[in-house]
Amino acid sequence: MKAVDTNIVLRFILNDDPAQAKIAEEVIRGGIFVPTTVMLEAGWVLSARYGFDRERLADILAALLDMPTIKVADEAGMRGAIEHLRRGADLADAIHLVSAGGSDAFVTFDRALARMAGPPIPIELAAPA
Repeated sequence: MKAVDTNIVLRFILNDDPAQAKIAEEVIRGGIFVPTTVMLEAGWVLSARYGFDRERLADILAALLDMPTIKVADEAGMRGAIEHLRRGADLADAIHLVSAGGSDAFVTFDRALARMAGPPIPIELAAPA
């Protein structure tokens, strides 16, 4: 199975370059691995550069995970990150939490992130003593 770069995923989603979109579709049809960092970057590009709102972004990322030819390192964790996104979390923060699985806690100064409830790990707000 081949891993892909963000540009393959974006051409497939956006279909903004027909020749590259066709190649991207062929690559994906053959079965691919999408690294967590590629999911993160794709989400950032789609929201920051193309203006996709939270719901549309969550729908697109979930649809990618539903494709039988696309694999990710932690599908359940990525689906959890997408659900956090739907509930108002920043996608990067949600993916950071997924990537930190197995740790005792995720420590942050970010108050909004600290209020995020649910798995994969407890979130602690770092505060001055």
